[in-house]
Amino acid sequence: MSSAIKVVKRKDWEASAPSRAAGASSVEECGTAEFVRGVKTWVAESRGSRQAEAKLAVQFIRGLDVRNGLDHSTQVAKSYLTTLLVVGLIILSAHGATRAQSSTPSTEITYSRSGD
Repeated sequence: MSSAIKVVKRKDWEASAPSRAAGASSVEECGTAEFVRGVKTWVAESRGSRQAEAKLAVQFIRGLDVRNGLDHSTQVAKSYLTTLLVVGLIILSAHGATRAQSSTPSTEITYSRSGD
């Protein structure tokens, strides 16, 4: 929608006032109707674009929330798995170290009877 803006100075306005008086009402009504139609169109378009932007913003925010929630739960699961793996390795290495430090091998265990 393109419209031309005409700047009219006070001297020009007063000079053309008597000549406009006869047919001015129909011209003004036509110009006013065009103006009103243009403003209504602009308002409707801006309202529609604002609603579309709001809808996209909500979808974008919901998408971020879902992805952020998945990312967070994935990170938590990885940390739990890492912790479990480390604890398991510590237990296995402690068990192996305990066996290696035993003073008597399992084949040389002697049993003594009390009272013999």
